[in-house]
Amino acid sequence: MTVTVIREQEVLREAMEVLWKHLGPARAVRLWATWQMGDGDHLSLRDQLFEGEGMLRLSWVASRSPAGKRKHCSTRT
Repeated sequence: MTVTVIREQEVLREAMEVLWKHLGPARAVRLWATWQMGDGDHLSLRDQLFEGEGMLRLSWVASRSPAGKRKHCSTRT
């Protein structure tokens, strides 16, 4: 089995696009500001969201999602 490692920068860019599109500019920027301040326990949230899931399973699920099948995602509208 081969696992393709996606660069962290690519994941961050795609996540920002999704947040911008679905939350809108004001909420997305507010969320990013909160993350930068370190407000909240993000590790605890991660553990709650993915409890019992292994890295291979998460990778498998992500590769089958519509976002995981995209080859290129443009930031231009």
